[in-house]
Amino acid sequence: MDWMMRGIVAAAVILVPVAGVAGALPQFDVPGYCRQVADSVGGSDMIRAGCQQQEQRNYNAVKARWGSMPERTQAYCVQVAQSIGGSYQILDGCLTQEMNSAGEAEGFEFQY
Repeated sequence: MDWMMRGIVAAAVILVPVAGVAGALPQFDVPGYCRQVADSVGGSDMIRAGCQQQEQRNYNAVKARWGSMPERTQAYCVQVAQSIGGSYQILDGCLTQEMNSAGEAEGFEFQY
């Protein structure tokens, strides 16, 4: 019985961070992320500045629609965006793709 309780507690600890991101728009470290992107191509100031501007545009787009997004989609897309270092461009793209795909699986009948 003790091992079962430990498993439940471990599962809760793992799931809490995912549940916690839904609802609140995350604050990614844009300067750090863009510095990492720029450093990956030799430390270009032009790349870093362009990255920061793009991240700002995508942040603004995400912020405008964040409250209307399903929490499950928010949580999934935050995980995707964080998997590459925390990017609003990736978050925005994920949200767009998820919303465009919503309902496609419903009513689908595989053709043999």
